Amino acid sequence: MLKRYHHIVGGAFRLVDACVIGITWVLSYWIRFYVPLVEVTKGFPPFEKYAALSPLIMILWAMVFSVMRVYESRRMLRRTHEAHAILRAHGAALLFFIALTYLFSEYRYSRVVMIYFGLLGAFLLVVFRLILRNSLRAFRRKGYNLRHVLLVGEGPALEMI
Repeated sequence: MLKRYHHIVGGAFRLVDACVIGITWVLSYWIRFYVPLVEVTKGFPPFEKYAALSPLIMILWAMVFSVMRVYESRRMLRRTHEAHAILRAHGAALLFFIALTYLFSEYRYSRVVMIYFGLLGAFLLVVFRLILRNSLRAFRRKGYNLRHVLLVGEGPALEMI
């Protein structure tokens, strides 16, 4: 039962992380070119060039997070330790992604988009992971996925079955 639960929760974490990172990539493009935080001087690149990388980014992040053991069962881990593990894995995936875009592409992606993506991705991954983790803890408090012990007997000399 516990192993099946671990696969379900791990799959939910993978799905949430993949969706968050894919949406963050597209959102970073939108913030860079449609919100005037930093002036655009070299023109507007086509959205399709950026959107086409979304599946690669989602798969890459899932692979790096798996290799760096972010999806292991961490019931007893403090939230700060989990956030640190996520940030470390996100940084490694981001460096790997930037290296891949510069090695294998004739098109150069915006550095400002990469910066927005790195910062916004780190923030949103940690926030959504903590929301998901806190939701699971709330379910456990309500009685779901608990390890039950049946106690039989009276007084201080209780027997565990």
